[in-house]
This record gives sequence, structure tokens and C-alpha cells, in this order.
Amino acid sequence: ASLSILEGAAPGEEGNASASLQIAMNLGIALGTGVAGAILALGVAASQPLANSLNQINLGMLAATVATLLAVIRIAPHPLAGRSEP
Repeated sequence: ASLSILEGAAPGEEGNASASLQIAMNLGIALGTGVAGAILALGVAASQPLANSLNQINLGMLAATVATLLAVIRIAPHPLAGRSEP
């Protein structure tokens, strides 16, 4: 997916595409970490076994992975129209 984004950037806009990609990746990591921490904290507050909270976190990560794979499958390869080879 990263290469598709960078390949699809308009000539001269590769830096903007790269910066946007890095921001999206960092926000995704922060969001995932925050949600996992919240699930763990709620489990501890509810006196659940640690394994239950970890299983919920792992199921959430699995769901996010499946959603990502489904999105990536929809990215069709396309010729780079209007780009000349260096």
C-alpha cells in the first residue's frame, strides 16, 4: 500500500505523499496503543483475568488486520500515466 501511494503521487508531490503516509502510520500506531491500553485498564478495573483483556486486544488486532487486507486487495495496480522513466 505504501508503494502504491508513493507511485500514485503527482510529479513533485512525492514529499507531501510521503509525509502524509508517515503521519497516518504514526497515528494508527498511537490509536492502536491507546485503545489496547484502555481495554486493558477496563479489564483490570472490572477485575477480569488478564488473559481475557489480552484476548480482546488480540481479537481487535486481528479484526484490524483483516479490514486492512480487504482494503489492500481493492487497490488495483495501474500504469503510471504521464510519468517518464528516469
